[in-house]
Order: sequence, then C-alpha cells, then structure tokens
Amino acid sequence: MEEKKKREKKSLIEILSGILLPVMDGMVATGILKGLLILSSTLGVLDAGSDVYLVLYAAADAFFYFLPLALSFSAAGRFGCNPYVAFAVTAVLLYPDLMEALAREGGVRFLGIPVPEVSYSNSLIPALVTVWLLSLLEKNLNKIFPEMVRSVLVPVLCILVMAPAALLAVGPAMDWAGQRIADGYLMIYTWNPAVAGAVLAGLWPVLVATEIYTVMLPIAINNVAVYGQDTLLPVTTGMNYAIAGATLAIVLKTKDRELKKTGSALFFSVFAGGIAEPAIYGVVLKYRKAFYICMGCVAVGGIFAGIAGSAFPAFLTTCIITLPAMAALPGGWGFVTAAVIGFAGAFVGTYLFGFREEEKESVFIN
Repeated sequence: MEEKKKREKKSLIEILSGILLPVMDGMVATGILKGLLILSSTLGVLDAGSDVYLVLYAAADAFFYFLPLALSFSAAGRFGCNPYVAFAVTAVLLYPDLMEALAREGGVRFLGIPVPEVSYSNSLIPALVTVWLLSLLEKNLNKIFPEMVRSVLVPVLCILVMAPAALLAVGPAMDWAGQRIADGYLMIYTWNPAVAGAVLAGLWPVLVATEIYTVMLPIAINNVAVYGQDTLLPVTTGMNYAIAGATLAIVLKTKDRELKKTGSALFFSVFAGGIAEPAIYGVVLKYRKAFYICMGCVAVGGIFAGIAGSAFPAFLTTCIITLPAMAALPGGWGFVTAAVIGFAGAFVGTYLFGFREEEKESVFIN
C-alpha cells in the first residue's frame, strides 16, 4: 500500500512537471519583463498611465491572463488528446462576450441551468482538470465510432459535452477547490509566517532539484488569482541567489577549466536570468556541503521574507534584474534581505567550507 502511494505521488509530480515545464520559458520571460516595468514605474522612468507602459504591460501580463490556453496545449500533449479541441474547450472559459453576459443582471442560463459567474483568467486548476476529463471522453468516443467518421464526430461531440460541462460543473468546482487551497495555505502562513517561511524556503532547493516544486506552483498562481497576491514564492526568494553564490564560489575556487567554463555560464543564467535548474544540476548538486549550505541560507532568508510579509502581485522571476523592482513591492526589505543572505551566505560558506576539489559528493548519490 505504501509503495502504491509513492508511485501515485510520483506520477502526480511527473504529470505536473510535464505540463508546467514547457510553459516555464514564457512564465520566466514575462516575469522578468513585469519586474522591469514595476521598477521603471517606481523610478519614474515610465508613466504607468502612458501608452508605452500599457503596451509593454500587456505583453508581460497577457501570458498569465491567457494561461489556461497555454496550459490546454501542454496538458493535451501530456494527457494524449487533441490539443486544438482542448484549446476550444478551454477558450470557452475566457470568451469575452460570455464573460460580459455572465456579469449582467440575470446572468446566463444553459438549458435552464444558471451558469456560475467565475473568472478563469490567470487560473490553472480548472484548465488542467477540464483537459484531463476531455482526454478521457475523447478516448472513449474513439472506441465507439468507426475511423471514417471519427475525425469529424469525436471533436464535435467533445466540444458539445465538455464546453457546457466546464462552465457548469468542472470550472466552478475547481475554482471552489482553488479557493479552499488558497485559504488553507493562508491559514498556515498566518499562523507563523517566520516558521512557514523557514521550512518552505529551506526545503525549496530540494523541491526544485527533484521537480516536486511543480506541485507548489499551482498554489502560488492560485493565490494571485484568489487574493491578488502570493506570499508562497516570495519566501523562497533567496534560493536563486544562494545557488548563484555557491556556483560563483566553486567557479573561483576550482582548478578544473571545464568546470570554470561551464560554471561561469550557469552562474549568469541563474543570477541574471533567474533560471536555477542548470546551475543546480550542473554544479551545486554535485557537492553535498555546498548544497546544504544553500539550503540553510535560503531558510534564514525565508524567515525574514515571512516576517516582512513579502508578496508578489503576479508571477515574478527572482534575479538581480528584478530585485530592485521587488524591493518596491509589499515587504520589499524581506526580498532584499533574503537575496543578500542567500548570495553572500552561500558564497562565503561554499568558498570556505563547501567545496573541496577532491570531495565531489552528490547529494542524492554517493
């Protein structure tokens, strides 16, 4: 029974990783752009009411507004159903004319059943579950109809069934579930933000290294959709800086030319680009002490981010480019403190204690 649970848990992680990782490039890029816009507005470089700002902010924010559509393609590939049918079914949840009609007095009724007024922009869970159910329906219909009519009838029937189902049942149910998840996380965070920050932040390097962190991303994105801000990812702010600090220390201390060359490129990717996985897998994870030092520094930074109430108003990538913008957000001093502790602590700790050329010990494999 225990082995079965472990397999199921691993399967869930693999599914979420397979769906979320393909869209991460868009999330990271728009997260950096949004951070730059926040910084430019704070410094007075761009007027938040100007047309230039409007266009650039649209470029940064549109990806998340239409996130369910991006996820529909990614999820369709993972669940094995027609991606364009998945797109059609998911697009119903965002259709402007329908959303306007739902907001009017009296709303909309489908076959006498009232359609709940729910906003699905920036959401994640409704789209994932809708596409999963679509995949089950499509597979069963493909078994029923002969091949000569399958390509026409199955897509039509899938849309006829799943579009109303998404609006009447799946979407509202998943929105309710998302609300409860957000409430549960908020309850834990409110109980003691310092403890919550330390525990989550300290474990975050392990969660990223094992890709279990993808289970947490829906909660963070859901927090923004429900509350307009997220306090989960902010407590982990120090991780990218800690990985960067440890990588730089190893690059400076090693005599291995190949490691210097590779490590330098990976340091830049995490420090300036906010992409930590290559540096984790390519450098830090190979040295057990360095990795543990990173965990400790990130945990300490998480305490300060938790105490400060640091919060993201949207998905932001944590790197040196976006740090000035993050400093202007709620609990900005917590972001800066976590970044400084993460980078300086991991750099000094790794340089002095965490790296020996002859002591190459992987965290997960001896």
